Amino acid sequence: MTHTWRSGDTLQRIAARWYGDWTLWPAVRDANGLVSVLPSSGQRLEIPDLPDRERLHTVVSGDSYESVSLLYYGTEHFAERLRNANPTEHIYDLVGRQIVIPALVNGATVRRLRNAANAV
Repeated sequence: MTHTWRSGDTLQRIAARWYGDWTLWPAVRDANGLVSVLPSSGQRLEIPDLPDRERLHTVVSGDSYESVSLLYYGTEHFAERLRNANPTEHIYDLVGRQIVIPALVNGATVRRLRNAANAV
């Protein structure tokens, strides 16, 4: 899915429009390589698919919450969500065991928002 940047857009508004949650804006930023520069008007942005169901991940040596966040979410920004979903131990103590990878979006909400955007 793509979004064409328009005057008045912010990454937070785009995340709210496509995911129903403005706090997911780092996924859009990182998927498009935006570091310190905002897109120009008319620029097309990739809207990445985000997990809409919980998963399990088997921890391997060298894993960090940041690397697992990058693997499942496409950005290291959501490492804290992984820590909060797995609060009992440090990830390096869990090699060979499974951790929870929480869903970031509600699949039904995302489908409804995308259908509404496509109907316009």
